[in-house]
Parts: sequence; C-alpha cells; structure tokens
Amino acid sequence: MISGSRLPPPAAARALGGFTLLAVAAGIALTVLAHDLRASFDGVLLFVIVVVRGVGYVVARRQPANTIGWLLLTASALFALYAVGVLYTVLDYHRHSGELPLGRVSLAAEPSWTLGIVLLGLAVALFPNGTIGSGRWRVVAIVYLVAGAWFAAFWSLGEATLHIGAGFDVDGVGNY
Repeated sequence: MISGSRLPPPAAARALGGFTLLAVAAGIALTVLAHDLRASFDGVLLFVIVVVRGVGYVVARRQPANTIGWLLLTASALFALYAVGVLYTVLDYHRHSGELPLGRVSLAAEPSWTLGIVLLGLAVALFPNGTIGSGRWRVVAIVYLVAGAWFAAFWSLGEATLHIGAGFDVDGVGNY
C-alpha cells in the first residue's frame, strides 16, 4: 500500500487513463488503416485494454492508497503501448514496406506487454486491499517480480536483436 504522504494525485490517474484511451483510439485508427483486424485480435485486445483501464481508473480515483488501481492503470497503458506498436508495425510493414517513420520504434514498443502481464499478476496477488499478507508472501512477490523483470528484459533484448538486421518479415499480428 502507498503511504498517505506519498499518494499519487488524481491527475496521475487521469493522465494514465487518458493516455490509454488515446492509445486505444490510435489503435482503432491504425486497425482501419491497416485493413487487418488480426493485429488487434478482432478488437478483443482493445476491449480488454479498455476494461482493465476502467477498473484501474475507478479503483485509483476512489481509493488512491490501494495499489491495485495503479497497477491496473499502468498495465492497461503498457498493453495499449503494445497494441499501438503492433498495429503500427503491421501498417508499416504490410502496407508501406517498412518505410513509415518510427517503424523500428514501434517494434521496440511491442515487448511492453510482458511488463503488463507482470503487473496484472501482482494486482491479483495484492487483491483485495492492495497489500501482501505475510512475510512468506513477500518473498513470493519479490521472486515473482524479479522473474518477471528478468523475462521482460530478456524478451526485449531478444526482440532488439531482431531489429538490428536489415530485413525481416512481419506477420498479420505483428510477430516477426
């Protein structure tokens, strides 16, 4: 739980929530421009992002000391970043042969889903009041966070090595 003297301001919840909604709107536009629903998993990915964002926003605004709301808001922002990255990648490499600006940047945004999954798992572990119960669970949470950070870092590193080469193929859902 976040201590009372360090509570994030309500503007932080609005900013994270607003970023996520803007990213979802960009994702819808990119889906239309790419003419390919597969990259957004037929819109299901964008729907999940909106739902996670909505729950996180309500919890963060009504109970700012409850860590779960902030974890859900941050996870939804990371998933939205992933969605925009994937959709832009599909648009760039399928419709414009990799010539759009920021194409490689969009590839770098794709591994953000890994940190989102880690935050969702942590939110489940902290349910319902945003705190860890006992000392043993603290050890489990620390191991989980270290393993999640390790996975995210090595996934990102693995993805980055693919970006160094001159050419590679991107499939319909943004995988390469």
